[in-house]
Amino acid sequence: MDKQIGVRLREFGMAAGFTQVQLGAAIGMSYVQIQKYENGVNRIAIATLVSAKR
Repeated sequence: MDKQIGVRLREFGMAAGFTQVQLGAAIGMSYVQIQKYENGVNRIAIATLVSAKR
């Protein structure tokens, strides 16, 4: 499940034209953390995703 969410995060970022750095800034974290989420190494909290929509 974590990997699938990471894939969706990557797809969203690419569709929006964001780099990992820009996506991280939009969510409020580093690009390294974005890489970990995209690869399924770390879990991303639902609260993080919800707050990023605002």
